[in-house]
Amino acid sequence: MTPAIQCTFADVTEHDMDLLFLEEFVCSETFLNLFTQQIGIANANVLSVHSSLTDSVLGESDMTVIFDAGGKKIGLLIENKIDAIAMPEQAARYNLRGKKGIDRGDYESFFVFIIAPQNYLNRNDEAQKYPYKVSYEKVLSYLEGLQDNRVSFKLQEIRQAIEKQKKGYQVEVDPLVTDFWRKYALLQK
Repeated sequence: MTPAIQCTFADVTEHDMDLLFLEEFVCSETFLNLFTQQIGIANANVLSVHSSLTDSVLGESDMTVIFDAGGKKIGLLIENKIDAIAMPEQAARYNLRGKKGIDRGDYESFFVFIIAPQNYLNRNDEAQKYPYKVSYEKVLSYLEGLQDNRVSFKLQEIRQAIEKQKKGYQVEVDPLVTDFWRKYALLQK
């Protein structure tokens, strides 16, 4: 492997990280295993990946990965957070979207994950509601074990995302503002 090239990012957003993670799902069975090991599935093959699938009533799934395991189509619905505040009932809406995916025939079963810096996972009440979690630090460790030239870019990007969460401000929920935006969203519907 050649020496690492210095990469500088003005900012790293959750969408940037979504694309990094989706590429890893497509390119690496080992990356998929970070998720499937938690749910007791081995020998899975990715069939499709989706960014920002949105339901008009239930909101958005940051990442959806559909894979085959023993002839069964299974969905992973994944929320990605760096430092943004969680929307009310966000984890519950992931489960509702997952059930709709089964009804549509997208997959036969599904699992809901959150992927975020460990500090976010530890300190965020809504993050605790997700049944499965993968930390950015775990992904960083996985990437550090790769022996190819493309990993330098990804390592620097994920390190910056972890640092952004550590340095970033901690949002405090204002019930009046949250209620205003909830009512505004209902009005739009």
